[in-house]
Amino acid sequence: MSSAAALALALGAGAAVATGAGALEGSPGAVRVAQRVLAHVRHIAAVRWIQTGDQWECPSPDGPIVGPAVTRPARGCRRATVSFDENLRNGAIVRSLSTMTAGGLVIESELVSGAGDWVRSRGARCWDAEGAAPGGIPAFTYTGERLSITARTADVITLRGIGQGFRESDAIDAHTFAVREVAERVPGAGGTATLVSHFADLARPVALPRTPHRVCPDIVRFPPYRAR
Repeated sequence: MSSAAALALALGAGAAVATGAGALEGSPGAVRVAQRVLAHVRHIAAVRWIQTGDQWECPSPDGPIVGPAVTRPARGCRRATVSFDENLRNGAIVRSLSTMTAGGLVIESELVSGAGDWVRSRGARCWDAEGAAPGGIPAFTYTGERLSITARTADVITLRGIGQGFRESDAIDAHTFAVREVAERVPGAGGTATLVSHFADLARPVALPRTPHRVCPDIVRFPPYRAR
């Protein structure tokens, strides 16, 4: 399962985060595959991924609300796509930039590093500080999941994980053990929502700043939520 770095954009159940470490559970073959995946992640510099599916952005007076739903939760809501650039160290996220887009609504970005957490709406002149950011979140984790292999070809292994309130299916490169796609079924408004993420390993870290160039003063702002 992929782990987003503390999204202040309120990404609901998208890319659920599990920070605890624990023994892997499931069939012996599935556990071995998961171990190979986690070993692979410890040796890559960065990962770039995009999440789509049954997640929606809804405007509100306090800022956008994003979460999973089978159908449009309200009239003003739009399907949301979130892209991530995450720099890793020994398999843990050390710096990330996420960007959320939804048709007709303002693009929202979030920068997370060891120095803090900031969000910004497109067109704004500065970034809003959100406080301290959690550290040591793993890029991938199978903690709390029961694992099994549901399909295998010469090129792709399909690993299924069932956890508390969700299930996922990971498409894993059978040669490198890199995760290529994760399809998650999670609780959402109106039933069970499906979120799909596509991943690409990067050989070098992404050029992400430790802090934004300009941080907003500590005042309340009310940015528009309609695209200009």
